[in-house]
Amino acid sequence: MKTESTPDEAYFDRNQAFQAMAVMARKLGYRVGTIIEDPQWPTLYIDLPTGQVSAHIPADELLGVFPPYSGQWDGTGVEEKRERMKDYILDVKQIKPRRGWRR
Repeated sequence: MKTESTPDEAYFDRNQAFQAMAVMARKLGYRVGTIIEDPQWPTLYIDLPTGQVSAHIPADELLGVFPPYSGQWDGTGVEEKRERMKDYILDVKQIKPRRGWRR
C-alpha cells in the first residue's frame, strides 16, 4: 500500500478537495463558477461569507460542471485567500484555532 504522494498527486488531491468545496458551497447557496481565460487552466471561484476564494484547476482535472462565474476576480492574493478559507473553516468565532496554526 502506498503511503506517500508525489507532488503531482498532492496537487491532484488539492484540486479535488477545492472542487468538493465548490460543490458543497453551491449546495449551500454560495456563488460558484469558472472563468476560462486559459482553456487549459480554468479558474474556479467560490464566494464564501468570508470572501472570494479561487483556484486554477487543470482542465483535464475539472470534474464538476460549474456555471460561468458571474463576478470577477477581486484581486486577493494567496495569503488573503488562505485567511478567508481558515476563517470559514473555523466559522470565525465559534471554533478556536489549534496551537501551531500556520498561515
